[in-house]
Amino acid sequence: MVQALPYKDIKFANDTELETILNTADDAETGYMVEIDISFPKSIHKRLKQMPPCPEALIPKEEWFSEYQKLVREKTKSNTTCAKLVPHFHEHLRYCIHYRNLKFIKELGGYTGARA
Repeated sequence: MVQALPYKDIKFANDTELETILNTADDAETGYMVEIDISFPKSIHKRLKQMPPCPEALIPKEEWFSEYQKLVREKTKSNTTCAKLVPHFHEHLRYCIHYRNLKFIKELGGYTGARA
């Protein structure tokens, strides 16, 4: 997949409606990067569990660990708190995403909410 990157006429447009963005053609002259809240209903978790969309760089919380992960952490005396790229189904707040990927998330059944 080869596409030209934007190099001029880049503008912020906070007044654009979400429906306008979602109805933009994939090959349109104007594209969008959107900051939005995204959540995934439990009904699609099973279907997407092998590859959850929208990974985030975050520090994993210990309550998210499986029993095995907790055991390994204890045995290795690991106390790392560095951010990792984590695919997850928790709510994504202020997530920045390209409009074409956002359209795909909507097709999968994800819920979106606009951010001001």
